[in-house]
Amino acid sequence: MFDEQNNTPVRQMEEQLRVSEQKYRLLTEQVSDIICQLNPEGTIDFISSSAGRILGVGPGRLIGLNFRTLLLKDDQATFGRFLDAAQREDESALCNLRALNGKCEVIWLELSGRAPRDSSGAFRGIVCTARDITKRKKVELELREARQQAENANAAKSRFLSHITHDLRTPLNAIMGYSDLIREQTFGPVGNRHYTEYAKLIHDSGGLLAALVNDLLDLSKIESGKYELHLESLDLKDIVPFCIAQITPQATEKRITIGDRVSGANVKLQADKRALSRVLINLLSNAVKFTPGGGRIELTARSEEHHLRLSIHDTGIGINKEDVDRITEPFEQASNDPRMTPQGTGLGLNLVKSLVEQHGGELIIESEPGEGTTVSVVLPTDIHYEAAA
Repeated sequence: MFDEQNNTPVRQMEEQLRVSEQKYRLLTEQVSDIICQLNPEGTIDFISSSAGRILGVGPGRLIGLNFRTLLLKDDQATFGRFLDAAQREDESALCNLRALNGKCEVIWLELSGRAPRDSSGAFRGIVCTARDITKRKKVELELREARQQAENANAAKSRFLSHITHDLRTPLNAIMGYSDLIREQTFGPVGNRHYTEYAKLIHDSGGLLAALVNDLLDLSKIESGKYELHLESLDLKDIVPFCIAQITPQATEKRITIGDRVSGANVKLQADKRALSRVLINLLSNAVKFTPGGGRIELTARSEEHHLRLSIHDTGIGINKEDVDRITEPFEQASNDPRMTPQGTGLGLNLVKSLVEQHGGELIIESEPGEGTTVSVVLPTDIHYEAAA
């Protein structure tokens, strides 16, 4: 017999709702994240079975509790702001919170939610998902701690370099001063020419050590953010001749010709005079060191769009491509060629690169073994510099 009562539209709608509820309940049980529905105060009206796996507490014990009771006290205010944000019109809320699981272990949850409304605009609760991000937070914390340890170690190294370089300067000044008096025979003849030769060696060695001390001090300032540029309007013809003069004795001894195509031009820029001089002297000195006798060094400059390119080309032994990036690192030497016996610690190019970058510029090295090297300093013609606080 046909049961008309069970085939009414109301019964059909109830059956559809039952099937739909079963389908969505099945979906919530399959997802790995927690799905829950909260009232405006944060009380749990529904929570998926994944809560048992993540929180260690079954859904039956959680329904009716306020979600904030699961959280650490310090994070409950954040949860309150999350509820307010979720109930604003057309706005999704997102926050990270710490909760205690059933074993009293702290876990991290990424909570996101919205407050859907029906066709009449009536509030229907806050639908949320909670994802376990404990592993991700642990990795972030380890990275933060590692970064802090590295920064602390770097700061300690910078302090050590700063202190030791200052302490070295006093005896160095005495060594160079007194050896210079002996070398120049200021108070009369020494009596034996070997003593004056030895005094010259002492003075020259002291000069190399003093240069190393200055390089270390400047690098420590740069790394700690305490190196300050003193920018001014400069003309390269007021700097380049002085820099060339510093390396001319070494170049003359090796019969190296220096071509200067910069000093005669009208090339101006904003830069720190002392820093730019150190850059040029270092690069010219390297060119002399690694250029065999009878070679040539050429200085050129050209304007590019908003930049100035100052280049130093030599006819030296050149650099392997795989070594170009390496040689700008601290304590790296440009060549292991046994024919070359350069003095230095390998700090020069690293300091040059750092000083150029302080100006907002770039150091470019182009080289081929046996074909020489071109080192270019590319500087912005309009530099805005702010000293570190």
